[in-house]
Amino acid sequence: MDTHRVQLLTPGGAGAIGVLRMSGPRADRLLERAFQPVSGGALATVEAGSVRYGRIVAAGELIDDVLVCVVCREPDTVLELTCHGGVRVVERLIEMLGDLGFRFCADVPDLWSAAAATPVERAITAALGRARTERSVRFLAAQRSRLPDRVREALTLLRDDPSSGRAALEALIAHAESARRLVDGARVVLAGPPNAGKSTLFNRLVGRGAAIACHLAGTTRDWVRADVEIDGFPVTLYDTAGVYEEAEGLDRAAIAAGLSQLNSADLVIAVFDGGAGDVFPQAQPLLRHLPDVPLVACLNKSDQWDRPPPPRIGDLPAVSVSARTGDGLSALVAAVMGRLLDRGFRPDEPCLFSPEHVNAVRDALSDRRISGKAAVVLAETLLGRVFT
Repeated sequence: MDTHRVQLLTPGGAGAIGVLRMSGPRADRLLERAFQPVSGGALATVEAGSVRYGRIVAAGELIDDVLVCVVCREPDTVLELTCHGGVRVVERLIEMLGDLGFRFCADVPDLWSAAAATPVERAITAALGRARTERSVRFLAAQRSRLPDRVREALTLLRDDPSSGRAALEALIAHAESARRLVDGARVVLAGPPNAGKSTLFNRLVGRGAAIACHLAGTTRDWVRADVEIDGFPVTLYDTAGVYEEAEGLDRAAIAAGLSQLNSADLVIAVFDGGAGDVFPQAQPLLRHLPDVPLVACLNKSDQWDRPPPPRIGDLPAVSVSARTGDGLSALVAAVMGRLLDRGFRPDEPCLFSPEHVNAVRDALSDRRISGKAAVVLAETLLGRVFT
């Protein structure tokens, strides 16, 4: 009888991410023959719930960069390997694991659902299937190994020590918005007056000529979007038409279309020409339309300045950049990440990110004492059963 098995947890076919589960008494030692960790010791020394990043190499061939999570040690060692989801990559990994001594189990029904027994686990598994960046995958791999147990612990505390249980639940949603953005991406909108260099900055961040950029004011007549990765963070970036008060006809319609994107933005990058004299007056048309969303102000065209302008727009700090040369881009990225992620957010700490689960916890916490009925509803939402 085969004692070491490998199962494909994610749906067949091309996808962003593939997840393979290996189990058996020596699963870690078998995988070590092909796994080269970037840091840390051998898999056999890794504690349950920990994640290691590294490469799978077989016969001198680099197959993929992967994350390996040690799910548990008893009764058998169970590992989950997260890889890129291309069909050929997954097939090659399964073939390699077969050479190491794992038997592929294709006859286990509905592994995609069976591998995730609770709603929290299903949310993590589904998110892994749509993750767009390595940073997102690392966060989800850590949640896969730690979040379900932390949820159970919080609900146990809620039953036995309501005050401590409330604190544990509050900790699980303290950085939920940062976690959601890391999993599903953030909407970032470039906005500002005409000829501030928004399209040039957009193309610099995207890495290709997705938006037309030239020295004539008002070149962008409609908003343009692109999915990008900024410091490992998934972002949908929008370039919008220049905002100015005297716009008429098509220009006014284009401005209205661009401003409509601000209402659903997670962050606005307000771009201004830092060499165009006093920036504060040119900022007013945009600032009057800004909703209550995080904002990063950007003074562009630093390569053309005779002398740098003050690093503020009124009371608003501003980052100086040259979209044309790329100077100052790292400072802009740091400012963007500082607004998208909470200062205390740690991706290796358990954190709920599904809006349904976060809202369920918030609803329960709105009850000052968290009644027995609210606790039952919460347990059913997070664990799929009444918690006893």
